[in-house]
Amino acid sequence: MTLPSLDDTLARARSALDMPTLYWLGQGGWTAGQRPLPTPGRPFDPMAALTALKADNPAKHAAYTDGLQRLGLTAGDLPRSACDCSGFVAWCLGLPRHPVALNGQADQWLYTDSIVADALGRRHLFTPLNQAKVGALLVFPSAGHRRPVGHVAWITAVTDGRAARILHCAPQNFEVEPTPGQPRNAIAETGTTVFEGEVAADTMVVGVNAFLEG
Repeated sequence: MTLPSLDDTLARARSALDMPTLYWLGQGGWTAGQRPLPTPGRPFDPMAALTALKADNPAKHAAYTDGLQRLGLTAGDLPRSACDCSGFVAWCLGLPRHPVALNGQADQWLYTDSIVADALGRRHLFTPLNQAKVGALLVFPSAGHRRPVGHVAWITAVTDGRAARILHCAPQNFEVEPTPGQPRNAIAETGTTVFEGEVAADTMVVGVNAFLEG
């Protein structure tokens, strides 16, 4: 399997800054056999998704609609393209989200836990690093009820061997007031706050093997 170069991958990642995307867990990327998508997010119907969420998880639906009201938005104002953090990484690498070979298993779903398992196991695509590098990933896995969802981001700037800036898809990014003339976007380049606090102990730097060769 041939991956794009590091420069091409980061350029692709940065191109998503101009592609308004909504964060939605489980979205983003494509399945093997499908045509690769030109955008990191999959086509998405926010109204239908919120209606389904109201039936499945009323508390989460209420929190989501409260957030929209706080931002002065309605479902009609949301992007029609949705992605999550791992879907964004897969798209940047030009990889299908599923199936992908990780940790010696061919039929895997690319998400935070499988990235960590591969880095700590067979190292098929990913390898743990002792310090941050531009083009490596910052990642922590899920942890059951205590933390049902992990997170992953591209490292775009490093200071003294530590990640200083990251490029990632996250729900909190969409809440940040955009610069004039720019749309809201869940994909943004930010500081590393999301990897600090209680998740810091579980956060690791993971290199993409293809970018470590030579």
